[in-house]
Amino acid sequence: MSRLYRITRIPRPASRCLWRGHDPVIAGAPGAPGTSPPTRWVTCSRCGMEPTGRGDLSPLVGNIGDPYTGRFDGPNTNDLRHATAEGYLVHTPPGPWPYRALPRSLSIRIAPSGRGVRAGFVLRPRRSERVAAWLELGRLGSIHVDTRVDADCGPDHWTDRLVSVSYVARRLSLDGSARRIAELDLDWRNHILGPVRVTVTELATASATARLPDGRTCALRLRLSRRDVRRTRGRTRREWRADWNCPQLHPYLEPPGSGRIHLPAEPHGDTWIDRATAAAEAALPGAVITPAAAHDHP
Repeated sequence: MSRLYRITRIPRPASRCLWRGHDPVIAGAPGAPGTSPPTRWVTCSRCGMEPTGRGDLSPLVGNIGDPYTGRFDGPNTNDLRHATAEGYLVHTPPGPWPYRALPRSLSIRIAPSGRGVRAGFVLRPRRSERVAAWLELGRLGSIHVDTRVDADCGPDHWTDRLVSVSYVARRLSLDGSARRIAELDLDWRNHILGPVRVTVTELATASATARLPDGRTCALRLRLSRRDVRRTRGRTRREWRADWNCPQLHPYLEPPGSGRIHLPAEPHGDTWIDRATAAAEAALPGAVITPAAAHDHP
């Protein structure tokens, strides 16, 4: 089950924004040399609200994200002097702030999650007044709640105050603001037997040709590899797997361009090619794959 519920345009009073003075900042676009000049206007640093008549300021008034200290009811004399000296046209100032602020939206998503348990929240009160929280319980599912102002274009658009706690693969982690604060390894095997070390050895490669239902033909690369999983103390576990990859197909588009299968035991001869070819045909419905000879690696 995966469901998304979203409620938009929830009324939001502008009294708090007005009480804080709206903290005007400079917004705009840098422009392209030789085609379009840079543009500047004014917006609210908290909610992205713009004055009634956001204005057309001189690019010399400041950089995007800087506080705006000019006037709202008439042109700035210094801006006009610099604009005339640099050859810019006369620009119009912004108008007054609107009475109503931007509306708020609320979204709730219920969907399956991966392995492990995760919980966290995001807090960004000054800019978009965003508050988000999530709880993931592995195979039992997850729930995400997110509320924010509908428009978010303040200078701190990407600076969230994020705090999350996760328990994945027997590791308890505490993250904050996109960085790892603390991590605790709760796997007793790492403390007694030592950490896991994996050695991958490529045993053989092969090529194949795939003819897709739309008539295209692409080359496939098949690879047989062995993985030796060992610890400082204890026995070594050996695994075999076969990978197939089609460089002409993007791995994040349909149909997929790569895949991997795990073999139950050490393959003999070219049997792994048949397994990899079958996996590629299952991922590429309607494709006809013709394998070629394999090349063993020393």
